[in-house]
Amino acid sequence: MCDFLENGFMCRGDGFTQEVGEPYNINDIVDPCPKCNTKLFLEEAKITSEVLAKDCSGKTGDKAWLASIQKAKQFLTEAELTALLQSIGVVNALSMVDGKAVVKPFNYLKPTSTLYTRP
Repeated sequence: MCDFLENGFMCRGDGFTQEVGEPYNINDIVDPCPKCNTKLFLEEAKITSEVLAKDCSGKTGDKAWLASIQKAKQFLTEAELTALLQSIGVVNALSMVDGKAVVKPFNYLKPTSTLYTRP
């Protein structure tokens, strides 16, 4: 069983979080647990960062994405995180520049060789 507990949220045992003290309800729409469901946690963070220019606290999509990676680093080895980010590929996070939303890309695709040698 996952022991994730942070900021009033805990893993409810099925890879998703709930507020501490709330009764378990499988039908609740909840966030993936960053500890035991890290892949889905980062996939959802990718989606959020690509549609959120700025949230009510002022955090932009790119900052939210970077915060999610920092959270994932607590629970994964560097090799596991690298492999997971490569599977996610490119994140086109939104940021704010001079009051306008702009895309800030993060490319995690594994580099491939582009050298071609003629036979």
